[in-house]
Amino acid sequence: MINPKNTLMKKIVLSISLIYLLLSCTEIKFEQPQPKRIKNLELIPEKIQGEYLLDKKDTIKISSEQILILKDSLGLEDEVYKLSDVFKVRYWKKTYFLNIKEKEDSVWTVIFIQKNKNQTLSMGFLSFEEKDTESIEKIKSITKLKEVMNESESLDYYLANPSRCELKKLMKQANFHELISLEKIK
Repeated sequence: MINPKNTLMKKIVLSISLIYLLLSCTEIKFEQPQPKRIKNLELIPEKIQGEYLLDKKDTIKISSEQILILKDSLGLEDEVYKLSDVFKVRYWKKTYFLNIKEKEDSVWTVIFIQKNKNQTLSMGFLSFEEKDTESIEKIKSITKLKEVMNESESLDYYLANPSRCELKKLMKQANFHELISLEKIK
């Protein structure tokens, strides 16, 4: 089950970002599940179900009701994300949106999944390097961003509440940071 003491980035990125993310990235989180006014899927579609290889070492199993991350090579606990009021999946514009509520801040981390023609899945989220002022300004020209500071008064993340139209523009114009590419094994 989801451990409410850890944020999504601490859970998934703890295990995956060690391999895939630079520490200088700043994430954009959301006030509401994305996209707005799109119904949550009752089940995860068969189209993306299966077992996927992560970095040729670990496995991600996607079933109709959950995503299981088996972290064999990292020596960390496995993670299970079951569809619930804190884990919602939506589909819009050929993209699956994994919405995970972070209890500490009552904000949503959104991971985007797109199925590729070669049976791989690309997973990512909206982020940028802190020094990348061009991307920040580009995103701010599309939707309003609120800076959220951490306890040491430095930038923790940006908070957004885009309309569907703004989200569509973000998906077209902003550079989504590809977190991982998953290769289907079953």
